[in-house]
Amino acid sequence: MKTLYKFKFVSLFLMLVLGVNQLSAQCQASFTYTDMGNGVISFSNTSSFPDSSIFAVWEMSNGSYATGDNPSQTFYNGWYEVCLTINDTIFGGTCTSTICDSVEVTSGIAEPIDSCTIDATYTVVDNGNGVYSFVSTVTGGTPPYSYSWQFGDGTDSSIDNPVHTYANDGILNVCLTVIDSDTNCSSVYCQNLSVMGDPCGVNVYAADSLQYGVFEAYNVSVNCFWDFGDGEVSSDSSNYQEHFYSSPGTYYYCVTIGNCPLICDSILIGACNLVSNFSYTDNGNGNYSFTNLSSGIADTFEWNFGDGNTSNNTNPNHTFNANGVYVVVLAITDSIGGCIDYYTLTINVTGVLNSTPCNAGFSMYTDSISSGVNVVNSSTGSNLTYFWDFGDGNTSTQAYPSYTYSTAGPFELCLTVTGDGNCTSTYCDSISAGGTVFKGGGFTINVLQPVVTSIEELANSISDLTIYPNPFQNNITISLGLIKETQVNVTVTDLLGSVVVVIADQKMNGTNKLQWNAEGVSSGIYILNVRTINTLKVEKLILNR
Repeated sequence: MKTLYKFKFVSLFLMLVLGVNQLSAQCQASFTYTDMGNGVISFSNTSSFPDSSIFAVWEMSNGSYATGDNPSQTFYNGWYEVCLTINDTIFGGTCTSTICDSVEVTSGIAEPIDSCTIDATYTVVDNGNGVYSFVSTVTGGTPPYSYSWQFGDGTDSSIDNPVHTYANDGILNVCLTVIDSDTNCSSVYCQNLSVMGDPCGVNVYAADSLQYGVFEAYNVSVNCFWDFGDGEVSSDSSNYQEHFYSSPGTYYYCVTIGNCPLICDSILIGACNLVSNFSYTDNGNGNYSFTNLSSGIADTFEWNFGDGNTSNNTNPNHTFNANGVYVVVLAITDSIGGCIDYYTLTINVTGVLNSTPCNAGFSMYTDSISSGVNVVNSSTGSNLTYFWDFGDGNTSTQAYPSYTYSTAGPFELCLTVTGDGNCTSTYCDSISAGGTVFKGGGFTINVLQPVVTSIEELANSISDLTIYPNPFQNNITISLGLIKETQVNVTVTDLLGSVVVVIADQKMNGTNKLQWNAEGVSSGIYILNVRTINTLKVEKLILNR
């Protein structure tokens, strides 16, 4: 077997015999050497030292050592590194010194060529459930062979073709050592093995991004074949896929993983990515400018100012004709009308000089908790009486009634108010089942009173909202910054609006960190809703296991 020479600057032997090497000005190691022929090199210690109590150790890069002042060593032809260390500390002195030099040997013989020709490899078969079969292949050498397997999990075997069961998943380095009948000849072969105890115990994740579906099968070591549910299949058998859908909708995709049972699930393409938002400027005398801050690709903008007036402009200007408290709602929808989002702000209008004697008005927005519709009665005037016509033959004279429709609609919701001086005003808007308003949905309505406790309530009470990590596997953190103390409701809903969990419903102030442990909740896309008295923020959550 071929010998590989490795020179170690200070060997373990030297460390044990000589102790810690300390340079000293009292001595200096040096040596000379003479080629005596036939590969024999004679060394002479020419070091300078104060007394004769010096211990000399020679270390050669062919792995040999010598002691004394004038040792000899036989080498094969070639270059070698030789180091001399002198030390008298073992005799109570303080001197130690080391010197190294290269020595070329030309009078000897060439190092013999390794005659070992054995070569070992192996293949592996995954039998499932953590059971693997190993098949060895050996060429060269002199049989019979001896085998030594190290399976990477602390166990071994000495048979030629073992079957091994792994208790845990992981990536393990498996090595086979084969020695022929001449024990000087051996071969070692290693490779990494990705162990999966149950190849069918996988997790499949799917999420939409606009009209793209993103699919991934986790903990998979075999090929995957995808059917995306729109007539298209994958020509790439990897476990990660991106697929474009020509139109929004719900699709049922399937994936075949090796010989495992077929896995199928649904994916909603074109899910809502709209976030409604706006700010306003008080120009005086009841006139306000509104700035649309919404994100996402919105096709329509529906403003309801709460005083019986609406607008479809992107950034409208509106004048209120009476002092009062109004809930202004901005509803935005996408091009197909399947995605809608609302943002509300409460405005306390006080600058109108000549207010109208009475005015009927209300605004509507979806209640994400109950999946119903909140109707904010912002009517103004003195000594008002109210008459609600729900559009299905039923009415109410309460100022703030609750009403549940028995059918889906749509219905025309109308409010008539009567005040001092026989002043009468009527305002109507359409409403239907499903939670969408502005010619859309809502089924159970709750009429509310607009509330502003102070001028600070007019500002957006949420100063910061950060969620991380996203996508997430089990736990997600919601960092919420509030300008002042306010009631906060934090919920997670699915894409159909059903509440999955209420994370918080309480008064908060300053910076708050909330956590959601989604253990037991299926992978997919969810919607985070953070609502205060005058703010609604919506974020998409991707649960990915």
